[in-house]
Amino acid sequence: MSPPPSRRRLLRHAVAWPLGATLAAVGLHACAPPAPVRLALLAGLTGAISDLGVGVRDGALLAIEQARAAGRALELLEFDDAQRPEAVPEVVLRIASAQVAAVIGPATSSIAQAWIPLAQQHGLLSVSPTVTSHDFSGIDDLFFRVCASTHLYATQSATFAVQRRGWRRLALIRDDANAVYTRSWADFFLAQARALGAAVIEPVVYRGPLQPRLAHTVLQQALAQQPESLVLVASASDTAMMAQLARRSPQAPALQAAEWASTDQLIVRGGRAVEGMVVSQYFDRESRTPAYLDFLQHFEQRFRRAPGFAEVAAYDAAQVLLQALQQQTAGEALNATLLRVRRFNGLQDPIVFDAYGDHLRPLVMTEIRYGRFSTVAA
Repeated sequence: MSPPPSRRRLLRHAVAWPLGATLAAVGLHACAPPAPVRLALLAGLTGAISDLGVGVRDGALLAIEQARAAGRALELLEFDDAQRPEAVPEVVLRIASAQVAAVIGPATSSIAQAWIPLAQQHGLLSVSPTVTSHDFSGIDDLFFRVCASTHLYATQSATFAVQRRGWRRLALIRDDANAVYTRSWADFFLAQARALGAAVIEPVVYRGPLQPRLAHTVLQQALAQQPESLVLVASASDTAMMAQLARRSPQAPALQAAEWASTDQLIVRGGRAVEGMVVSQYFDRESRTPAYLDFLQHFEQRFRRAPGFAEVAAYDAAQVLLQALQQQTAGEALNATLLRVRRFNGLQDPIVFDAYGDHLRPLVMTEIRYGRFSTVAA
């Protein structure tokens, strides 16, 4: 027996309503924007040597902003390690809980030493723009980097000092607050300089950041060696302070600095005292590649200042991840994508990973002339 007409109408409405609601929900879901891919940035954004971390952040941020403007759904989460290795375990947990696809960073070797094993445990892929200690080379892990290691940079820096500049008696000062980097760099520099016939006494070691009294003591120990050249393996601020004191000395040795010091803060804080200083770094400020010139224009418009090595390397690190995400296949881990693709576009040179995620980024020698880094023939 069929229900009366009024009952049939009610049944039709009762069936039609959930079906309509379901279709509406499907439509809304189809129109909803995709969830953004989260990337983390790990660097020392506060503290005495935050110039490096801020540079890394700004370079990565520009890459993410440009990708978002092109329509990609991305989110960059900032994590400040304050250049304190003891803070890394807590930061690792925060990053892991944020469910990020990858991490841009860390920025220094001392943080990387604490970060890498913990990140490995949590399955966190990281691409560092500026960690160069050779201690992390040739290891099969989730750590990649777009720069080369201290083996290449320090060896070439020593060759430049001895063969190009003719310095035969060298003294070296290093800051062991970032010892994983400075010891590695100093060891390779000393070995190469001595192999080329130069006389180099054992390094003078301190733990930064420097205060004026400690800086004076450290410098006097180095100058007691009567060097032709003083090699400084320290942050930009510490290098600038030691340069100012060295210029007041009657000896007035030539000055050379490692890549760590090559931020604009070296010139800002050092002033005339850093004129003539030789500084190694891993990008060419005078490059005319179209990609770099375009980056330079947009960076200066966005941040009202010129980029340095940290900004350029961080932009490259972010771009590597952005390119890898586009080429990642279904079910493929992102680190596997990096190793499968291997070659990525960089601002000045291609980024090419070996089987361990290491890259041989070229070294560029510069000299500070008239308040700017000028490229010199290596």
